[in-house]
Amino acid sequence: KFQGDSDLASEILGYNQRCEELIKVLEEQSDVFSDETAIAHGDYRLGNLILHPTEPRVIAVLDWEISTLGHPLCDLAYFIMPWSNDTFRKGLLPGIPSEKEVIWEYCKKRRIEVPSRKELLFWKALVYFRMAAICHGVFARGLQGNAGSSKALDRGFAFKINIDIAFRLLDEQNSEFSKL
Repeated sequence: KFQGDSDLASEILGYNQRCEELIKVLEEQSDVFSDETAIAHGDYRLGNLILHPTEPRVIAVLDWEISTLGHPLCDLAYFIMPWSNDTFRKGLLPGIPSEKEVIWEYCKKRRIEVPSRKELLFWKALVYFRMAAICHGVFARGLQGNAGSSKALDRGFAFKINIDIAFRLLDEQNSEFSKL
């Protein structure tokens, strides 16, 4: 253990209050939106899909061990996380759909109405909270010396970043309530 570890731990502990504030806001909003329960993958992302070699379609979804019952829009919000990254969006190759196109196609396939911008931002914020919680746990195991990665202490910074992104998304709800 290094002196810097305890300084970083203190910094992260100081951020826990901000995390508690985020939890409160998410809890307050959780009853506002539709309450649908379905099988939720939990790690639904491009890396867990097998794409058809010549057609634009998914032929298999892998990595179901953390699936559970949950809201399907949480899986959608997790899937579109990369589109929140400016570098990813700017580097989209021809044929890769925009975030808006992914959402529209998802809703069309499920035969559901496109969620409001406010609801979609809620689900995105919830996903970033979830990532923050995972990072916090990895960071704590790093401090204890029993993490599975030598980079576990880096997750402390990721904890803070994910909390801040979640708040930024919730702040965006107040700027626009229209459909996508």
